[in-house]
Amino acid sequence: MGVDRKHRLRFNLGRGENYMKWAIDGKGGNSYVDPEKYNIVMTNCKLHNRKKTAQKICEGAHKTVCAWIQAEEIKLREPFVTIFIPEGSVELLYNPRTAPHWRKKGSESDIDNKTFYKVFTIGTKIYGFGEDYHPPVGEII
Repeated sequence: MGVDRKHRLRFNLGRGENYMKWAIDGKGGNSYVDPEKYNIVMTNCKLHNRKKTAQKICEGAHKTVCAWIQAEEIKLREPFVTIFIPEGSVELLYNPRTAPHWRKKGSESDIDNKTFYKVFTIGTKIYGFGEDYHPPVGEII
């Protein structure tokens, strides 16, 4: 049986009061998180992308929601503090204007549908630890 990934995280670019905030969609409804006030930590994650929509955006169509991170668990870390980027993590990128798929910083390879043990945000950036990551005792992330 697969993991129950019951939460979705995406970056909101829609106009209005929640512009440039993280959008968290879950069974309990939707909420928005200011990336300058909170870090977000997610467990057992999968990168999702609607490839046809992303390809149209890459070719010049208007942006619409086409990618998100599905997670089993999402936690907010407050108060926001400067956090170091843990060794072994990789920066994850998604911008359908430049590439119609998820990728790792420094690579153009398609990583859509890849799973990660942990994914976390620092401001508007996203970092992940792969499935082979084994957390140390007393892990803080």
